[in-house]
Amino acid sequence: MEFPPCPYRVIEECGGAYLMGGVGASIWYGVKGLRNAPHTDGRFPWRAWRTSKFAGREVLRQAPKVGGGFAVWGLWFSTFDCSLIHMRGKEDVWNPIGAGALTGGVLAMRAGVKAMAKSALVGGCILALIEGVSIGFQRYSA
Repeated sequence: MEFPPCPYRVIEECGGAYLMGGVGASIWYGVKGLRNAPHTDGRFPWRAWRTSKFAGREVLRQAPKVGGGFAVWGLWFSTFDCSLIHMRGKEDVWNPIGAGALTGGVLAMRAGVKAMAKSALVGGCILALIEGVSIGFQRYSA
């Protein structure tokens, strides 16, 4: 898989993460808004408009927040990934694993050193699992 050069990759992945978080949150909070909307009488179709309006209001309120959180994660991850590629001089599976660990640590920095270490471990393990599954699929399909 060919990636764009690193300065552009950071911006591209940040935007892609914002879009992914925004779309996922729109679906999630749209359904949640429809379920939590006040019940309407089925005989009056104009009351269904109020239910969908309630769901749309929930999406407009929550989706940008979730998308922003995804964008911050994507920004840090791609920044660390590009930095590790530059420092190590090669692009292999260890760069995303290290970038995931560093991203988890940086995002938990405000909670203290203990939480930072736990989040770094979890981020590294999740990215190691993703990279392992990716390698498995590549070997299976080849």
